[in-house]
Amino acid sequence: MKIDIKSSLIIVLFILFGIFFSMWYFRKDDTKSKLKQLEEKIESIEKTRDSLKLVNQNLSKDYGKLENKIKNREVEIKKIESELEKSKRDLENSNKKLTQTQKEWDDLKKKIEKLKKNPIKREDDELIKSLDEKLNKK
Repeated sequence: MKIDIKSSLIIVLFILFGIFFSMWYFRKDDTKSKLKQLEEKIESIEKTRDSLKLVNQNLSKDYGKLENKIKNREVEIKKIESELEKSKRDLENSNKKLTQTQKEWDDLKKKIEKLKKNPIKREDDELIKSLDEKLNKK
């Protein structure tokens, strides 16, 4: 049996193919362990995602409640500010009235002092007329 180069090359290639195939088939498979690790990692990430969803929902509810509280407080602040403005206006009006009353009081005191120093002297008809007017006023 004469083996030519072509057939020997084919036999060598088959032998090499067999060696590589057996090495590939019988070697320890890392892909299965890597796949298992990736599945575990995916599962832990999904658990984290679900817990974060719950936390996010709770935070959204809390945020809504806080926004409502802020709006209510803003309404209260506006109400208090309007009451404060009204009180300021009332205070200014009262101060104006007080100033006016104080001026009138000072004028009256001056008139009284002036009359004490220089009383009105009425005689006869003027006195009767003045008394008559004062009595008819009441």
